[in-house]
Amino acid sequence: MRYYAITKLFIIVPLLTLYVIASMFITESKWWILFGFIMYFPLHQLGFNIGVHKLLTHRAFKPNTWYPYLAVFISSICFYGDPLFNVLTHRLHHKYSDTDKDPHSPTKGRWHAFAGWMLTYKPPSNPSRYLIDVGRDYKFLKTYSKIEFAVPIIFYLTLYLISNELFLVVLLGALLSLYNGLFTNTFSHDPKRMEIRNNKFLARFVNSSFMHEFHHDSPGEYDYSHDGVKDYSAYFIAKFLTKYETLD
Repeated sequence: MRYYAITKLFIIVPLLTLYVIASMFITESKWWILFGFIMYFPLHQLGFNIGVHKLLTHRAFKPNTWYPYLAVFISSICFYGDPLFNVLTHRLHHKYSDTDKDPHSPTKGRWHAFAGWMLTYKPPSNPSRYLIDVGRDYKFLKTYSKIEFAVPIIFYLTLYLISNELFLVVLLGALLSLYNGLFTNTFSHDPKRMEIRNNKFLARFVNSSFMHEFHHDSPGEYDYSHDGVKDYSAYFIAKFLTKYETLD
C-alpha cells in the first residue's frame, strides 16, 4: 500500500493534473471548468475536511449514521488515501507539531511538508494505539482501508466512460481539494519562526482550516469561525450531518 500511495501522489496525481490543465485549452466547451471549481467546496468539505479531519481525527461531532461512509468515499475520490493513515498522521502532527516526530514538519523544508515526507515517513511502532477510538466506533474502516486504493480507480474509470466532461468536472474539484490539504500543511506553519499561524484571507476564500493557530489551540472544535472568519462548513454539520439539532 505504501508504494501505491507514493505512486499515486508523485505520478498519478501529477499526470491527472496535467490532463486537466491541457483539457482547459483543447476542449471546445469550457463550462466544465466553472463547475469544476464549484465542485471543490462540497467535495473538500464533505470528504476530507468535515469527514476525515473534523469527525474521524478530532471527533468534533456525532454524525448521522450514513455520513462516515459518504465522507471516506468522497475523501478517496479526492486522492487522500487510507482514512486510518490520515487520522494517524494528523493526530501525530497535532501531538508533535513542528518537531522531528511531526510527520510533515515544515522545519525540514516546504517540500517536505508538502509531499516529500511521504518518501521517508515511518509510522510509530504501535500505530493502532492512536486509532483505538476510531476503530471501535467505525469498524468498517478496517475493511475499507484494505480496498481503498481501488475506489478512485473504479470511480474515475466509470465516470470517464460515461462522459469526459463530467469526469473533468469531478476530477478538477477533487484535485483542488487535495492540493488545498497539501498547501495547508505547507504554509500554515512557519519553519523559520517555529510557529503556527492563521491566514485570514485563505481561511475566508479557500478553507477555514487556514485558521490554523486557532485550530491547533482548539482541535476538538467543529466550527473554525474565529476572528472575523466564518467557517461555512460548520453549517453542514449543524444542519445536516449531526444526530443533534444543535451542538454545544
